[in-house]
Amino acid sequence: MTNKLWVFNSHTESFSALVWEFAKFMFARVVSLGIDYACMFLFINAIGWSNMVAKILTQIVIIVANYAFSKFIIFKNKPTD
Repeated sequence: MTNKLWVFNSHTESFSALVWEFAKFMFARVVSLGIDYACMFLFINAIGWSNMVAKILTQIVIIVANYAFSKFIIFKNKPTD
């Protein structure tokens, strides 16, 4: 709700639009989870970094990805006439 109302100033016109927005939000978070797992695997198993370094870098990637998903896909500004 904070992302919707205060960060991205998103206001939906109907209940179906709200449900669609929520579905996109949940899907983006599942994709973020996949990115998290992939980055951790890559950083620890493929590159050999320590768990702590891998987690810190992965969290930076996830924060950027979640912001991009929210700004450009979920709560993108709709053109006004």
